[in-house]
Amino acid sequence: MQDQLKKMTEADIREMNDLAFAAFNAREWDNLLALVHPECILEVGSHARRTGSTGAREIIAYYEQFYEMRFVSYRHFVSGHRTSTEAMMRVRYVATEPGLPKARGQVCDVPFACFGEVRGGRYTRIRMIFSFVEWINIVS
Repeated sequence: MQDQLKKMTEADIREMNDLAFAAFNAREWDNLLALVHPECILEVGSHARRTGSTGAREIIAYYEQFYEMRFVSYRHFVSGHRTSTEAMMRVRYVATEPGLPKARGQVCDVPFACFGEVRGGRYTRIRMIFSFVEWINIVS
């Protein structure tokens, strides 16, 4: 319990972000989800809003049907308990997502931003943003 009450430093949060992005790239979903608070609010642009690790699993499962994704670069910024990350995500479009152009194995790098809040060593809010218009222009 004391570990949960310990105030995380900005360096601790930056390290937590590094662990999260490394787990994402390695597709180590259990390690990634261990960092998500059970009541965390997760948003992917205006496309999805879920809660907790169950919601995060749903988001991951959905996107894995259509895409192979990997962060090729990222830089974290931390202020207090808030964090943001500016990143470049390499995306391979492997199966056609309903309502979108046909997947032909297109590969592209998409600018990506992530905003979060951390409390007690876990993410309590995560919002991910990417340019949907740019993505459509690339895959069309």
